[in-house]
Parts: sequence; structure tokens; C-alpha cells
Amino acid sequence: MRLKSATLAGAVLAALASGLAACAVGPNATGPAPVAPTPTTTALAGSQWVMLTLDGAAPAEGRRATFAFNPDGQANGTTGCNRFFASWTVTGSTLTLSGAGMTRMACMGPVGAQEMRILELFDAAVTAVIDAEDRLVLTRPGGPVLVLARVPSIG
Repeated sequence: MRLKSATLAGAVLAALASGLAACAVGPNATGPAPVAPTPTTTALAGSQWVMLTLDGAAPAEGRRATFAFNPDGQANGTTGCNRFFASWTVTGSTLTLSGAGMTRMACMGPVGAQEMRILELFDAAVTAVIDAEDRLVLTRPGGPVLVLARVPSIG
């Protein structure tokens, strides 16, 4: 099944980042850590991510979504049920997935609901931010909020 091209728009979090940065008053200052910059090609190339939460809830039992951004511009992963693939690019603060496709297993119950919410991220502009805890946060207005943890590199 072919999916629509997806544009993951980078976040405009300057106000939030400025507010957090203003909390620090020196090298020993305590307070919230500043927000990391939006993803760049360098930050995402070769990275792998696993789902922590979707809309604030844990993944369907035993069915975590994954995303991998390969250095060759190809992305792949799973919704927790079906596998997907796409091309990815970063231009400025916009991460774009295009030419997406996926397997076609029937996904029922909680994992089916999880897949449908994740696929909403492929349909519209999505904010993509790597937060201060090195989590990839994907959101879109009125849509899902997907939080992923970086999978450490082996080797």
C-alpha cells in the first residue's frame, strides 16, 4: 500500500528554548535543560529510535513502533504491526518522508489503533524535535504525539 508523501515540519520552539535558556545564569546554574535543536541530517543519519509513548500512553503490549534513518536517505521501521519504508531528507527545519510504502498485515485491537495514530504522522506536516533528553518527538496539530528514544549504536 502506498502512503501519501509526508512532510515532517521542524518545530519553531525558539520561545520555549529562549525561556529555558534564560533559566541558566552561569555554568553551575540549575534548572531545566535547554531544548535541543530540531533534527538535522547529521543528527538523524544512521540513528534508530524506539517508541516510548503515543499520545502519552505506553505502546500496545509487546508492539513498540520503531524508526531508522539510514545514512543513504532511506528510512524504515514498524508501526508495531506493519513494517514501513520511505525516503527521508532534511531541509532547514523540515524533515520529509516520501515514497512511503508498507506491508499489509491486518492489525486488530490496541496495536491496530496504535498503527492508525502513527500513520496520521505520514499524512500531514509534523513537528520533529530532539528534546533535551535526546528523545525524538513527532507531533502535528490535532494529531498524535509520538515520543521515541534513541537506540544506542553498537560498535
